Amino acid sequence: SLMVVDNGSDDVASRDFLDNLKAAGFGVIRNATNLGLSRAVNQGLAAGYTPEQVAGTLGGISQEAPGYNPRAQNTISGATGLYQVLGPRQDALQAHLNETNSDWFDPKAQTEHALTELAGTNPADDESPADRRIRAAKTPEEASDAYARHFMRPGKGLTPAYLNAAAAEARRALPGVQAL
Repeated sequence: SLMVVDNGSDDVASRDFLDNLKAAGFGVIRNATNLGLSRAVNQGLAAGYTPEQVAGTLGGISQEAPGYNPRAQNTISGATGLYQVLGPRQDALQAHLNETNSDWFDPKAQTEHALTELAGTNPADDESPADRRIRAAKTPEEASDAYARHFMRPGKGLTPAYLNAAAAEARRALPGVQAL
């Protein structure tokens, strides 16, 4: 799963950023004191994604769910949530929500389902090829591009402006992710 590590930060901007990530269902580890960069990086790496990959994913989500809003809805297609699921993916999310007795707009439940898709644990909604592309990314721009093209798949909405905005948000998020 995606994990962000706060290494004892005490500024309001970092705390607000972390609160928004946590509300959107991302894992947040908060160290009470600065344990050193290597320990914080090791905690994040143990979750399996690099800061660039986390930032890239956030950049992609920001284009589909402004403000990381788990209630975001595409009024044309009917896609909903942080991950803008539709069709069979929406059905699979609903099944997950039923199994876990979770609310449709629970960002944690949406994220748990997205991570199961990325892990490929359910053959009916296997998104492991997208996960491999995200994990292969070396920069936030590469990660946001892989996330948008292979996991979000916004169809006709995948324009240069969309990709540029996702990459810009990923670049903006990276220092915050790296600073934690």
